[in-house]
Amino acid sequence: MKNIIVFLSKYKLISLTWIALFLSFVFISLYQFFLRIKNVGNYQLIQWINQNKTIIIDFRDYDDFYKEHIIHSIHFSKIIPQEENQEKIKNLRNKTITIITKNGTETLKPAKIMRKLVREDIYVLIHGINGWKKDLLPLIKKQL
Repeated sequence: MKNIIVFLSKYKLISLTWIALFLSFVFISLYQFFLRIKNVGNYQLIQWINQNKTIIIDFRDYDDFYKEHIIHSIHFSKIIPQEENQEKIKNLRNKTITIITKNGTETLKPAKIMRKLVREDIYVLIHGINGWKKDLLPLIKKQL
């Protein structure tokens, strides 16, 4: 214990950095826990696609989505809550939702949006579309 106190007093900047990293990790973990966000891997998502057990919602830019996306995925702009989209949102309420982002790290805001809309199980693809491409899994590609 004495060594820890000596280290903290000697290396204040390093200590503060580690404390900030630890607190941000705790904050993000608790935030994900209370939003009830779960992670899903590539191969589990493939099984769900084949069994029609999930709705995939892509939160990347529309141009990136249009260039390539996972089969049966929906771009988020298609379900933004407007009057004409209320029926689509009602259909999503009893389904498992999988969120796709570019690399799987920027998922808190999309998960919060989806939690307000559908209030059901929300999963996030680990490593996002980049991990999907890294594993050489199939994508729907369109030419611009």
